[in-house]
Amino acid sequence: MARRGTKNDLVKCEYCGEMYSVTYRHCPFCNEDGTGRWNEPEEQDDYYNEREARPSGGKRLAGSSRRRGNGPSVRSIIGGIVSLALIIAAVCIVISLVRSFLGGKDPKPKESAVPTSPAVVSTVPTTEPTEPAVPSADPVEPTPGQTTTEPTLPPAPTTPMVELTAPTSFKLSKSDFTFSRVGETYKMKVTYTPADARGDITWKSSNPNVASVSWDGTVTAVSPGTITLTATVAGVGEKTCIVRCNFSSSSGTSTSTPAPADSQAPAPSDLKLSRSDFTLSSAGDSWRLVVSGTSSAVTWASSNSEVATVGGDGTVTAVGKGTCNVTATVDGVTLKCIVRCTW
Repeated sequence: MARRGTKNDLVKCEYCGEMYSVTYRHCPFCNEDGTGRWNEPEEQDDYYNEREARPSGGKRLAGSSRRRGNGPSVRSIIGGIVSLALIIAAVCIVISLVRSFLGGKDPKPKESAVPTSPAVVSTVPTTEPTEPAVPSADPVEPTPGQTTTEPTLPPAPTTPMVELTAPTSFKLSKSDFTFSRVGETYKMKVTYTPADARGDITWKSSNPNVASVSWDGTVTAVSPGTITLTATVAGVGEKTCIVRCNFSSSSGTSTSTPAPADSQAPAPSDLKLSRSDFTLSSAGDSWRLVVSGTSSAVTWASSNSEVATVGGDGTVTAVGKGTCNVTATVDGVTLKCIVRCTW
């Protein structure tokens, strides 16, 4: 519709009720159709240019009227989409900055691991946090199909076993000796080869009524006579020793019978030592020599007291390694015995 007046004159829009200048062809607020927008921006510019160019109060040229549109233009839709994309991009940038400031991803509560036996699998999810299992001192019986590992204790200290070396041979401290009285004893000693070897030895007397032997090799005179002493080592063999019990069963003295008062002194050929040669196998080992065929006093002597000594009763004792002679002098006759100390 045509409006007349100056630029300062105002009219009221009958659609939106806003006041605007009469220079506008349509209401700039609602476009007189409720949209409040012009169809094309160029039409608005042409309208103002035309209004300023024509003289006041003149008629409008034919075909200069604006066309009314019924919706937004394509350019306005594209502008809205671009604006929305910029807004979304700005929001994403802000969120990224906030997450970086907070330290990365949002922390999520860790799910507590609930130990289950291999045979039982729970299908119900648990929402409440579970406390860690506290080890119990009481033994817990395992469920069927569950394997348990019992704590192992350190092994108790054990005494190392010493392996004994088996002997290859052995020898006895005596191979022949004589007892001069009842109850006299002598302990046999055994030397093994090699020196660090040990073996189980068994002793046996051929006649325990003459001389007996104990488990440790101690020989005891019982009555006059002669026996054979046997020592056996398992896996090696046996050794023998002759034991003579040369005394009277009633007195326990020497078997030599005193000569009658009117008889002559015995001939030198009747005098005899119980041993003419023997060996002692360790320091302190002893052996008693006896002179038979006389009742006279005997004088004993050792050729080397650093090897062996001899007592007044004829007992010879080993002192050091070596060989010496022990002599017995009686009735003017000297009898000699070789003593060897080897170990």
